Amino acid sequence: MEWREKYSVGHSEMDDDHKQIFAMVDSFSASLLAGDGPDRLNTVFDELLNYMDVHFIHEVSHMKEIGYPNLFYHVTMHEKMVEKLRRLYDQHKLDDASSVVAEDMAEFLENWWYAHILTEDMSYKEFAESR
Repeated sequence: MEWREKYSVGHSEMDDDHKQIFAMVDSFSASLLAGDGPDRLNTVFDELLNYMDVHFIHEVSHMKEIGYPNLFYHVTMHEKMVEKLRRLYDQHKLDDASSVVAEDMAEFLENWWYAHILTEDMSYKEFAESR
C-alpha cells in the first residue's frame, strides 16, 4: 500500500497510525508473496490486528475530543471490518493456511483501508476543520 498525501486526515497521530497500518499490510502481502509459512503469516497478521485495535482506540478518542457526531456509525464500520477480517482469518487457519484465503485477506485489507480513509475518515477530518 502506498501512502499519499490525499490519505492525510490532518491529525499527525492518525496519519502515523495509518502509515504504520499500510506498512503492516504490505508486510503481510510480502510474506504471502514470498511463500512464507503459516506461522510467519499468522504472526504478521496478529501484529496487524493488534495494531488496528490500538489505532481504533486512538481514532475514537480523537473523534470524542472533537465532538464528532457520527462516532457510533464510524465505530460500527470498524467493528464490521474486524468481524469480516476475523472470519477470513479463521477460514485461513481452518483451510490449513490456504494461500487463496490469505490473498483474499490481503486484498480485503487494501481495499477496505483505502476506501475507509477516503470516505469515513475524511468525514471526521472535514468536521474537525469546520470547527
